[in-house]
Amino acid sequence: MTSLRSTFGAGLGATLLAAALLAHPVLAQESPKPGPRAEHDCAKAPDPARCESRRAEMHSAREACKGRPQGERGTCMAESLCRKAEDPARCKAHHAERAERHKARHAEREKAREACKGRDGEDRQACMREHRGHQSPAKS
Repeated sequence: MTSLRSTFGAGLGATLLAAALLAHPVLAQESPKPGPRAEHDCAKAPDPARCESRRAEMHSAREACKGRPQGERGTCMAESLCRKAEDPARCKAHHAERAERHKARHAEREKAREACKGRDGEDRQACMREHRGHQSPAKS
């Protein structure tokens, strides 16, 4: 009976300790502020009117390009968004540059995946970092 009581007491103590640690304000902080892509509440944006207009533009572009295949959707979105821009040529050049950077990053990732094929865990992560040109984290 004593071992059951001590086991129950230890379990209860561990549970209370975990609950206290989770409820502690330093450990239970809110998540960091979301990045610009995660900003959905335009009332909290620095310029709410601009936020709302961009959301409306993106929504109408998404609707216009809804039925397009994946390969054509990016081009369609760029054309739709640049149609009303002050400088459509500059807007299209910007989107074309972004598309090229995206393709280059995708090719880099594919090359690293192929080079690291068959590896697992930390070995794979280190290999991926090495092939993508990132520095390995310092180990202490």
